[in-house]
Amino acid sequence: MHFRVVSSLLLVFSISFFAFTTPALAAKNGWKNATDSVQEIEISYTKKSGKVVTLKAYCHAGEVVQKRTRKGNLQVRPIQKQIKTITKKIKQRSGNLKKLKKKKKANKKRKKLGAPICAELLNGDDPENGEDDDTPPTLLNFGTYSGNFGMREAEILYSRFAFGASKEELEQAVALGLQGTVNKLLTWVNSPQLDADMLDIQCDRYLQSEELLYDDDPNDDNRECNPLNPRDFDMSGLVESWYHAFMHGPNPFFYKFMTFIHSERSAAQIDTLPTYRRHFARDHFIFLQDFAKNLDYAWFVRNQQMDGLVGFHNLNLGENSVFNPLQAPNEDYAREVLELTTMSPENFAGTPNYGPFDIASAALSLSGRGYNQQGIPIGPDDEGDMQYVTIESPALIPAAHISGPKTIFLGTPFQQTIEDGADLADAILSHPETYFHMAEELITHFLHPNPNEASIQFIADMIQADGGDLENAIRTLMQATEQYLPSNQKTLIKSPIDLIIGFLRSTNYRFSHRNVRDRINAIGQHLGQPGNNPAGRIFGWLIPELATEPFVVPRRNAFISIIHTLPHEVYEYSFYDEFVADLDPGALPAEALVDSLTERMGVRDNNSQRDLLVEYLNYNWETCNGGEPDEFGCTPGEKFAKREAFDPAPDAPHHLMRNKIRGLLVLLATTVDYQLK
Repeated sequence: MHFRVVSSLLLVFSISFFAFTTPALAAKNGWKNATDSVQEIEISYTKKSGKVVTLKAYCHAGEVVQKRTRKGNLQVRPIQKQIKTITKKIKQRSGNLKKLKKKKKANKKRKKLGAPICAELLNGDDPENGEDDDTPPTLLNFGTYSGNFGMREAEILYSRFAFGASKEELEQAVALGLQGTVNKLLTWVNSPQLDADMLDIQCDRYLQSEELLYDDDPNDDNRECNPLNPRDFDMSGLVESWYHAFMHGPNPFFYKFMTFIHSERSAAQIDTLPTYRRHFARDHFIFLQDFAKNLDYAWFVRNQQMDGLVGFHNLNLGENSVFNPLQAPNEDYAREVLELTTMSPENFAGTPNYGPFDIASAALSLSGRGYNQQGIPIGPDDEGDMQYVTIESPALIPAAHISGPKTIFLGTPFQQTIEDGADLADAILSHPETYFHMAEELITHFLHPNPNEASIQFIADMIQADGGDLENAIRTLMQATEQYLPSNQKTLIKSPIDLIIGFLRSTNYRFSHRNVRDRINAIGQHLGQPGNNPAGRIFGWLIPELATEPFVVPRRNAFISIIHTLPHEVYEYSFYDEFVADLDPGALPAEALVDSLTERMGVRDNNSQRDLLVEYLNYNWETCNGGEPDEFGCTPGEKFAKREAFDPAPDAPHHLMRNKIRGLLVLLATTVDYQLK
């Protein structure tokens, strides 16, 4: 292999800011302004056929990167990001597969052959002259943050590891300090009332208390489900009950973790379940919650094999209950156990973690799985006779299992002989890539968009040393200095669930779970249906795509719709109590409100932006008519800024207090800054 440095592109840096617009956020998908020169290199290697292939690559800060220019800024991102994007498109059959596979192969060569060259160029070495430097790569700063933990730091923690926080939660976090807040987030709190409310919503989509508050008829939209009947619930109500928990429950980190696993490791669809398997949907969310509560990844790997929604319904694992020895077991689930649930097809360097033989062996070990069909007694009918409903449940069928030894991870240091699904889980849990892949997803989802290999390995080693327990790794990420560095702020994209649930939690705005589901669906995310590509729904949500141009207007309209729907009077929601009562009495009202809300919502406004928001609160843009030309000196028939200042009085007219707060909330929620974390 040969290479040469072709050119070095000097950094061109400029800052431009357009106040309170919401352009497509795709540019944030790993792209960042270059902080060093970008060097172009050419790599040559010889194929088995003898043909010499030359590839162009780019180095920045010791990494192989892509480069582009946006608005005068030279931007880069690790080439691994492009490889992952192409891999997802291949899985989802989105585009010309032949061209995509060729492009992926070329980029893997650039990464593999270019990485040592870029590292050596960073260190000032000349590999052609035999110079070398064994300086270890720089880790993300996983040391415990020891700086000031104020409202901003509390908002960062809640934004990334929960769904945002109310003013009271942020103030409590500051009082507890970083470690105390992390302990609180990682401690499950039982809530019998919430559990009862969720079952109530699952039955008919309405809370009994909600229905009684609206009218005097307790039976209108308010039926009672049979607790003995696993099939007796409303599927939309099931989804909405979880949104209710996300909005009001005392365990925001655990709910956030559920959505992460639901997308990244347990993508499954609830919309096509037959009647006798519809309970798989409810069981699936309980399984996700159980994993979130115990954070035991080894438990998850072993027990997901009995998750009916993922394995038995979505991927037809039940087809593995075959009694014909000439019929091959279904390999779909075996492939996804390796590809999605536990490890990726390739390691960080692009080397395959397993091959077709391993998939076949895994399928054989998982054979003998099917369904038990049974009649469930659900109570007597009007004449006293017992009623039954039929359900199917995942079950092991020993007679259909293909017995005998199988080999997994053939020809690698991790090769093992296995017999059944339990052995397969043990073999997977003994493979370090299982922990590396989980560590990579934890970091990129919660901490940093572009971790290097050494940083991922640091967290992976921690998880493996803990036997798969994720709590110490998550605690490390929550407390990491890297979390609070200015350079790492606003680098992760919020999902639609993050946006809507976070907005409602941070403002305590009263909005029904039914409307929440509609608003989140409208901007591309459907709980219970992860995956916004119809051809690849088992691969989870592609969050960057949900922030691109097609969703800009729907995102804005979602917030307008929320604010347009004023809380019903039965909720006793007070804009004054929520946003005004605690403002600094020594500050000008509009300035105090802007400062309070931007801090609470994590919007980093500069002086110019702050002035625009204050101006919005103190003026209305109106048509000059009537006596206004004389009073304000405006031109009849033309628009002018009419002074109607924000009024913080408890009894202020709606147009001077409540409506101005509503408009300010929409402005802040639709900024790019709010839509990043």
